[in-house]
Amino acid sequence: GYSISSRTETLYPDGRMSNVWKGFRIPVDVVDGNDAFAVYDVCARAVDRARSGAGPSVIEGLTYRIDPHRPVIDEHLRYRPAEEIEAWKGRDPLP
Repeated sequence: GYSISSRTETLYPDGRMSNVWKGFRIPVDVVDGNDAFAVYDVCARAVDRARSGAGPSVIEGLTYRIDPHRPVIDEHLRYRPAEEIEAWKGRDPLP
């Protein structure tokens, strides 16, 4: 949801980075980046596509950056509520 300190919804068409690729006529898949099985499936399809000679693919994994973008200089609590971070920690697929 953030690109460094800015909400992605304010930076990209309809808030999605994958929308930037539409003009390139490259297949785009959007996947829940917290669902390891879904990520595996979409990546396997993209690899199969590339190996078959059908060209590249774009995959946008929707997830949340829990930690600061750059720990030394990013004061992420100035632009992200602590409650938001805590809520996303519960969705983190890695223990």
